[in-house]
Amino acid sequence: MRKFDSFPSSSYIDREDRAKSQAVHPGRQKGTSMIRIIVAVCFLALPLLSRAQSVFPVRDDGEARNRTYHVVHYKIEVSFDEKKKSVIGKTQVTLVPFLSEFKNIELDAEQLDIHSVTLGLGKPARYEVEPKMLVVHLDKPYSYGDTITVAVEYSCTPKKGLYFTQPDSGYPDKHWQIWSQGEDMDNHFWFPCYDYPNDKATSELIATVRKNYTVLSNGELVSVKENKKDSTKTFFWRENKPHSSYLITIAAGDYAILHDKAGKLPLQYYVFRDDTVDARMCFRQTPDMVKFFNEKIGYSYPWEKYAQVLITDFIEGGMENTSATSLLDWATVYDARQRLDNTPTGLIAHELAHQWWGDVVTCKDWRHLWLNESFASYFDPLYHEYWLGEDEFQMMMLNDQLAGVHVDTAVGRKPIVSVGSYGTNVYPRGAAVPSSIISQSINSPRSRQTI
Repeated sequence: MRKFDSFPSSSYIDREDRAKSQAVHPGRQKGTSMIRIIVAVCFLALPLLSRAQSVFPVRDDGEARNRTYHVVHYKIEVSFDEKKKSVIGKTQVTLVPFLSEFKNIELDAEQLDIHSVTLGLGKPARYEVEPKMLVVHLDKPYSYGDTITVAVEYSCTPKKGLYFTQPDSGYPDKHWQIWSQGEDMDNHFWFPCYDYPNDKATSELIATVRKNYTVLSNGELVSVKENKKDSTKTFFWRENKPHSSYLITIAAGDYAILHDKAGKLPLQYYVFRDDTVDARMCFRQTPDMVKFFNEKIGYSYPWEKYAQVLITDFIEGGMENTSATSLLDWATVYDARQRLDNTPTGLIAHELAHQWWGDVVTCKDWRHLWLNESFASYFDPLYHEYWLGEDEFQMMMLNDQLAGVHVDTAVGRKPIVSVGSYGTNVYPRGAAVPSSIISQSINSPRSRQTI
C-alpha cells in the first residue's frame, strides 16, 4: 500500500488547486497573502504529522491472533443497491478446525445484518451476532480431521471496507464505481471472514452489477453471464492460490480494459474511457518492471494475471490486492503536460513489488508491516536504479535515511517492529534498512536465495 504522504507529486496537486481557485474566484488573488501563507504552512506540516502517526489504528498489543481454525476457501456472492449504497451477500467459508473439540466458529463480521446461517448442504445453524463477530454454534463437536462449510446470508450498508463512488452536485461528472479496500482489517465490514493476516485461503468472488459495468477481482476470470431480465451482468472471479483475506478485492465500473503482456503473463489496465491514451503512456513500463523484479528477486511473478485499476476517491495512493492493484486515479494517470513534471513510476513499481512482498510473503501481524512496506519501498528505488542509473538510487536512499533521522529528532525514536510504528519507519526508513544489509550482496547467489 502507498500512503498519500509518500507521493512526490504534491506540486501537481498544489498547481491544480491553485488554477481551479483562480479560475473560479479571480477576485481572491489579491489581499489574501496571509491566508495563503497559513494554509501553506499547514499543508507542509501535514506530511510530518502523518508520517509520525501509526500506519493503522492501534487495536491491541500487536501479537498475532490465536487461530482455532484454518480457512481453506471463501466463496463470496454479492449484488448491490447503489442508491442505498448497500450490499446483498452470501459468503461460504470452508475451514478445518485446529481443536479436537471444535464447537463454535467465530467469524469477523461487523455491522452486517445476518439473515441466515447454514452448515454443509443447508442445515440451519444457531448463531449469535456480537458487536464485531458472528458466532456460529455447530450441530456437534468437530475435530481437526474434519472440513466444515458454513454459509452466511446477509446485507449491509458498509462504512468501511467497501465504498460507492457516485456523481454529486459538486462533481456531476464523477465516475460511478464500487470498490473495496481491505487493509488492514476492513473486509469484514462487507463479508464475514477471518480478518487477520496470519491465515491464507483460496477465494471466489461472484458479483452481479449493472450491465455496463466491468468487475475486477483476484485471480482468473472464469465467466461473465448476462442477465437480460434485470439488465445486469454476473462476473465470476477465482483466485487459485492462497492469500490473506485483507487482499480480497472488488472494483466495478464502466471501464475500458487495456491489454499488455510481460512474457506470458497477462497484464490488464482498467482505465476510464476518456483516459486510454494517457493511461497507456503511464502504464507502459509495467512489463519492464515485471521482468526486472522476476530477475532481481529470483522468484517469478506467481499469480494468474496482473491488473491495475483506477479508482476515483480512493482512500490510499495504491493497494496491492492479490493480482489486482487499486490505484488512485489522479496519482497514476497524467496528461502530456503533467508528465513533464510528474511520473507514476514510483507508485506503480511500489505496488507491483508488493505482489511478492506482502502478497506472497505476508506479515503474520501488523507489528511486522515492515515486511510488506519496507521491501516494497526498497525495490521501487532498485527499479529506478535500473531505469535511471545509480545516482538516482543513491539519492532516493539518502532521502529515505534522512526521513528516518528527521522523524527520530522531531517526534522521538520508535522501533520499526513495534505496535503503531510510525509511517516513516515502515516506509522510507524501513527501505533504508534492507538497502544497507542487501545492497552489497544482492547479486550473489546466497543473497538471492535468502530473499
